[in-house]
Formats: sequence, structure tokens, C-alpha cells
Amino acid sequence: MKLIHERLIRCFSAVFPYLSNELIPEATPDTIKEWDSIAAITLISLIEEEFEIRINVNDMVDLSSFKLIEDYLRKQES
Repeated sequence: MKLIHERLIRCFSAVFPYLSNELIPEATPDTIKEWDSIAAITLISLIEEEFEIRINVNDMVDLSSFKLIEDYLRKQES
């Protein structure tokens, strides 16, 4: 379980390098002004590569925070 968290933090760090690891778990588009559509696509692409999964386009709309993405990845793993 912790491995998902740490790997996801690395993905977020790659897209938002100025964010500290402590702030990343609270990340949402409301708290990060740079989280625009381009950043979202980049983030999803990195997550797909890191976790070797394909995220359904319909699911992407709901993946709007670190927590929601982490929960999604945990469900995919089980």
C-alpha cells in the first residue's frame, strides 16, 4: 500500500517539481494553480507509465486530487 503512495508522489513531483513531498498528498487543482489540462494529461500519462495501467477516459474526470488518484490505483491493484 505504501508503495503506491510513494510512487504516486514521484509522479506528482515530476509534474509539479516545486511542491514538497509533504504538500503533494493534499494536491488538487484548487490548491495548485498550475494543475491545468496539460498538467493533468501529463500526470495521467506518467501514472499510466509508472503503474503500467491504462486509465479509462471516463475515469479521468474523477481523478481530480492526489487522494482520488491514490484510491483509484488501490482499487485497480485489488
